[in-house]
Amino acid sequence: MTTIEELKQVAYKISEFAYIAGGFYKDIKKGKEPKDIDVFFKTTNGYEQVAQALEKITGCIRIQNKISLTIGKFELIKPISIAGRLLFGKPKELVPTFDIDIARVWIDEDGLQSTEDIDEIDWEIENDLFKASIYHEDEKRTIDRIERYETYGYRCLQIVREEHSPKRKNKCTMSGGYND
Repeated sequence: MTTIEELKQVAYKISEFAYIAGGFYKDIKKGKEPKDIDVFFKTTNGYEQVAQALEKITGCIRIQNKISLTIGKFELIKPISIAGRLLFGKPKELVPTFDIDIARVWIDEDGLQSTEDIDEIDWEIENDLFKASIYHEDEKRTIDRIERYETYGYRCLQIVREEHSPKRKNKCTMSGGYND
C-alpha cells in the first residue's frame, strides 16, 4: 500500500522540477491503493530528469501515452498546453484548475499541501463527499469523472459551472487527450 510518507520521499527527490498532485490523497485516505499518481511540472524543464529518477525509484520501464508518461503508478503529465490550458505551473496556480475538489492536494518539497484546509478535506473524504467544477472546456471529462467517483462510493455534494480562465472567449474541448 502506498503511503503519504512514501510519496513525500519521492516528491522530495523530484522537487527541483515537479510535484505530485491529484486524486492519490483521496485513495490513500480511504485505505485504497491509488490507481495512479500524477506528477506535474513546475516549468517546461526537467521532464527527462524526473522520468529517469522515477525509473530508478520504481524499477519500472516507461510507457508513453499521448499527454503523459507512465512509470509504474506514476503518470508524468507532459508540461504542455492543451486548448489553451496549461498543464504545468506552480501548485497553487495549477491545482485549483482541477475539476474535482478532493484532488486539489499536492506534495512538493514542503510536504503535503492543499488549496483548502487539510482537516476540512479529511472530513469530506471521511464522509464520502466531494465538490465538482464543470468547466465548459472539458465538461464531458468532468461528468465522466463525477460518475466514476460515485461508483467508488463518493457522493457529489455540489456542482459549480465555471470557466478555467475568465479571460477566455472561445469554447473548446479537451476530450480525447486524457484517455488516449
